[in-house]
Amino acid sequence: MEDDYAEQLRKVRQAAVAEQERQAQEARMKAEKASQDRREAEALRRQKEQKVRKRIRRERLLACIVPVAIIIFTIVLLRDPAAKGAGFLGFVVIIACISAIIGALTRKK
Repeated sequence: MEDDYAEQLRKVRQAAVAEQERQAQEARMKAEKASQDRREAEALRRQKEQKVRKRIRRERLLACIVPVAIIIFTIVLLRDPAAKGAGFLGFVVIIACISAIIGALTRKK
């Protein structure tokens, strides 16, 4: 009788230990999954930030190309002997384009 009671008690203890181990394993798996989800979210966030930086860089480059082209075109036109009296207007155009380039490069994100 005592042997049966001791055997049942041992089985109950083993079951309790097995249940604790199962719960601990489940908690470890949940923590690991949460950690992996955080890493994936961080990688996705970094990837999005990189795309935004790349887009901003491209926009700034495009904002600089047109004024540079206008400056070059204006200088070429001003060198033409037939463009008498256009010097001040050319100077104004060049200053406006330089201002546009500086504004594009110093613009906040």
